[in-house]
Amino acid sequence: MSLSDESSDETVPSRTLNCRPCCLGFFCPRGLTCMIPCPLGAYCPLGTLNDTTGLCDPYFYQITPGTNTTCGTADSWADIVRTNDVFCPPGHYCPTTTKKHNCSDGYYCRKGSTDEKKCFWRNTCKDNAIKEDLKLYGIILIAILSFVLLLVYNCSGLFITIQVKMSSRARKKAAKKVNKSAAARERWKLAKELVI
Repeated sequence: MSLSDESSDETVPSRTLNCRPCCLGFFCPRGLTCMIPCPLGAYCPLGTLNDTTGLCDPYFYQITPGTNTTCGTADSWADIVRTNDVFCPPGHYCPTTTKKHNCSDGYYCRKGSTDEKKCFWRNTCKDNAIKEDLKLYGIILIAILSFVLLLVYNCSGLFITIQVKMSSRARKKAAKKVNKSAAARERWKLAKELVI
């Protein structure tokens, strides 16, 4: 068989013949014939045909014409910032790419979560929470800082008074030592003069 025979239309099957939908847990990029597994944190369920639009929800693609009348999974991929279509939605967690669970009370789940994150205090997270409610922490922190600043402001005069007393005691002790050493020098001079 020659090279020209291999590349003829008769030996290369058309991609549109006998198309099947993309399998659960995979995504099938447009223009490729292979299925790629969805990564952890993704939610790749089978799409459902919307009769009014003719598109497969939630992926927004049309079914390939022919004998196939069912939707597959995702047909395109995008990063977590630009799309909500493929990743596990906020307030839910997806332990696998085909299962989605609501986030429980006392836990929070961000977009693309594979498990629930425990809240520091149970009552800061309600069912299907996207993030922990930190308002209470902020109020407590502001109250503590205000109390400390008020305490420092009110007690600063007391601290200064204590510091002045401590430094005056230190000066008095130093003066006594100087007086003792001066008296000892005087006695030494007297003793020296008596001997001479």
